[in-house]
Amino acid sequence: MLHPEKTFLVPSGYNFRAVLAFCRALEEAGHVPAVVACTADDPVFRTRFAAAVVFTRTGRGLAVADFAAAAAAARNRSGAARCVLAPASEYLIRWALRHRDELAAAGCELPLPDEASYLRVTDKASFTAFCHARGLPVPQELPDASRLPCVAKPRWNVAPDGTSLYPWLLRTREEVLRFERETQPEHFFFQEWVEGRSLYLFFHLPRRGRATVFSQENLAQQPGGKSVLLARVARLHEDAREVAGWEDALRAAEFHGVVMLELRQRADGTCVLIEANPRLWGPLQLCVDACPPLLRGYIDEHLGHAAPVRPPRPIRSRGAYCWAGGFTAGTPVWHGAQPPRGWFARLRFAVADVYLRRDSWRQFLHEWRGPARDAGVHPVPGKAPPAPAAHT
Repeated sequence: MLHPEKTFLVPSGYNFRAVLAFCRALEEAGHVPAVVACTADDPVFRTRFAAAVVFTRTGRGLAVADFAAAAAAARNRSGAARCVLAPASEYLIRWALRHRDELAAAGCELPLPDEASYLRVTDKASFTAFCHARGLPVPQELPDASRLPCVAKPRWNVAPDGTSLYPWLLRTREEVLRFERETQPEHFFFQEWVEGRSLYLFFHLPRRGRATVFSQENLAQQPGGKSVLLARVARLHEDAREVAGWEDALRAAEFHGVVMLELRQRADGTCVLIEANPRLWGPLQLCVDACPPLLRGYIDEHLGHAAPVRPPRPIRSRGAYCWAGGFTAGTPVWHGAQPPRGWFARLRFAVADVYLRRDSWRQFLHEWRGPARDAGVHPVPGKAPPAPAAHT
């Protein structure tokens, strides 16, 4: 029996919707994921991929020893010589980049550029400045929060104390005062609020060769700028000129891998950068369903080609994404006009639910029994921001 040269080590417990979608993509590409559970109550144990768990971490904190043991278990199970660590969350990636040599010595490599290139793209202030210098549309920067509405954006995704930071939409003076009271304002910068369609533009940028590109339009999301709840296939990726500008910027930043660009499309058609997420994104399932070549190319780049479980499917011009359990987090924010019957829109999209599937129906039921949390969010202390300014 031939053994694979490499296998993907997939850390679970955080950003689980993306973790599940990536496991499905690996399986479709003919590979068996090697899942690292976070705890004994990890949501992966409520899916068919419980059988793919090779190791459960000794604690919620990230430890090289845990991932070394997980890599050894994955190699023993698959016969692979080495592991590739899936970029499942920002917190994990920053930690892994700091321990890259130690992980490599343990037989686990990172499918990421060097740390400086990664931070150039992921940190909001640096990538905004980088794109602005290249003549790409970015929101106007403001000296302070005196012009409302505006957005307070964190300069970095992770504060010096390790806390994850999120944008704040500031519409009133009361919200500004709350922002100043509950954050460290020096960690933020201010931008104009950009109206328009909420779009994601996805890339697989290999080290060599052509990029694969896809896009979606976001229709509804959780309050406080949290996770996307409803989305559908967009056609932005068919605009060669638009795609080229953003791809050239990512290449110039010396980035390779998978990345999601969040854009706002103004009424005149101009697409304005909101932020970049150079890792597996929350609503990844729509890409798995409607653009299989994107993740297939990414997987093949790092693991080599395998016999797929089914013939490759073409890119679809129509398709939808839904996370029904996420609606329990509060009144959703609708992009564009709110449907007169929001429940009907949810019902219409239910067939596309990320968890209402044969391999994960127990997770679907688990979320409906209690308020859904998108596992892995490292929140800012205090209350959530009052209104959305970014998506996951």
